[in-house]
Amino acid sequence: MALKLTQKDITDLLKTNPLKNVDEKIKQKNLEIIQNKLFKYNECKSVLGIDIYRYSQYSRLPQMFIPSLFKRLYDSSIEHCLKLEPTIFKGFTKNSFTDYFIDTGDGGFQIFDNPFQAIIFLIYFQSNVSRYNSMHDDTLNEFIMIDEITLRYSLTHDDIYSFENNHYGPAIINCARIMAKDKLNRFLIDENTQKWFTKEINGIENLQFIDLPEDSSLSIFNKSKPDEIDSVVYEEEGCKIKHVDLMKIGEIKSKLDTLSIYNLRILILMISPSSKFEKHAITIGNSNSSGLSD
Repeated sequence: MALKLTQKDITDLLKTNPLKNVDEKIKQKNLEIIQNKLFKYNECKSVLGIDIYRYSQYSRLPQMFIPSLFKRLYDSSIEHCLKLEPTIFKGFTKNSFTDYFIDTGDGGFQIFDNPFQAIIFLIYFQSNVSRYNSMHDDTLNEFIMIDEITLRYSLTHDDIYSFENNHYGPAIINCARIMAKDKLNRFLIDENTQKWFTKEINGIENLQFIDLPEDSSLSIFNKSKPDEIDSVVYEEEGCKIKHVDLMKIGEIKSKLDTLSIYNLRILILMISPSSKFEKHAITIGNSNSSGLSD
């Protein structure tokens, strides 16, 4: 994950490259040195935004339970990813997730190395949400208190940097901006994410057509040998992703740039042996093609 910038790094940079009480030529030179050194802390990462929709409109008691519910869903999703997707999350521990999570109480922003990891994590997270909304016994007390929840998601791929124990950068800023523009509980992604999948697997729609062991050489499987790949979503018996739809729905403009936004819908079929009906269809996002809110 990203290198961490510290207060000492900043203090030392300004001490060795002062900007005050120097002539303009030295000032510009020092600015360039500072910029070059600081920009080395930027790393291109993927940020998954998760938000429980209309949290503020819940009454006070359910509001107090929602952060606890979110933590349960989040922790279960981490556990499932580490146990069921060890190839995709190779070298990950629980801290690999929690140290790069920005908690907002009713959701948050999870930082990943790439968009593929983000989508696999989201599959398990949405599976746990569906399980909760189905009034499963594990979270029935919370359901009685809160009722059904709906979520919206966003995914960006851009630079981030870490300062002390917090994370910043355009990937996080844009992820928040995109999610805030959606009022239809969708899964929205930026153009950088779309381009990443085009480069890696000829388009995000091909998530449903990856077959193992034939496609085991793809970089998304961390250069694992065919007999080393361990994945539930991409079992040799067949891919659990059944359908992927992508549609460009608009742009978000700011003073500095314009973001092209895409609406993504993914249908997954998982198996839940503990249920009376083992097949468990999970939908991430929806097909509403309306534009973004002002």
